[in-house]
Amino acid sequence: MAVTNLTYANLSDYATALREMGRVVRAGGQIHIGEATDGTFSELTDVLRETLVQKDREDLVSRLDVMDALFPTGATLRAALEHAGFTKIRASTETFTIPFRNAEEALTDGLVASIYLDEMRKRTELETLIPDLLTHAAATLATYHSNGPLSFTVNATVVSALR
Repeated sequence: MAVTNLTYANLSDYATALREMGRVVRAGGQIHIGEATDGTFSELTDVLRETLVQKDREDLVSRLDVMDALFPTGATLRAALEHAGFTKIRASTETFTIPFRNAEEALTDGLVASIYLDEMRKRTELETLIPDLLTHAAATLATYHSNGPLSFTVNATVVSALR
């Protein structure tokens, strides 16, 4: 059996990783993959896009498109497993929200940082603008939510398959 959790964004070649999992799992063995999938933290991406537009930096909005690719679809995961030779593939997605007391708590949360903000720093080439973007995004979220509670959506997909 092989199990991975939240690895998709950290692998430069997901197909090779799946083939390697297939190599080490005995025939008939199982793999289980847990991933945050498309739509996860979409509220944050939307606010960051809006922030760039408000700051007259529409030329940089396309850099946030890589954040959409950070979270695969369930169909993408299924296709990758099929391509790697796995069978009896099952996928299940649960959608839930992570509540926060306010925008500041949301943008300093460890899960948001590890799944989204750290990857944004690596992938968007916006490193020098990120502190200002986050400050502006926090102010925008605070305004939208009257400085009160808000939540971010997470789509969690678990895919299981046999070798």
